[in-house]
Amino acid sequence: MSFDELFTQNFMQSNTSVSSFDDFLKSGGYQVKSQEDFDAIINDEFDTYVKENTKFTSWQDMCQSAVTAYYEKKLKL
Repeated sequence: MSFDELFTQNFMQSNTSVSSFDDFLKSGGYQVKSQEDFDAIINDEFDTYVKENTKFTSWQDMCQSAVTAYYEKKLKL
């Protein structure tokens, strides 16, 4: 599953001040062109960025919420 599938426009608009995951990364000054780039930014600093710029307390919290929303939509719960 891609980040675009997981972090939909609706999810991002409801939980951040931007409308896409790409914009979220860019607004934090993160340049991600590959999975390796993304893996390199996942640390305490990114958790702080997530906490300060979303409704979530951490990257893990944001991911769990996105996964839940994704499957609820797929299962039409």
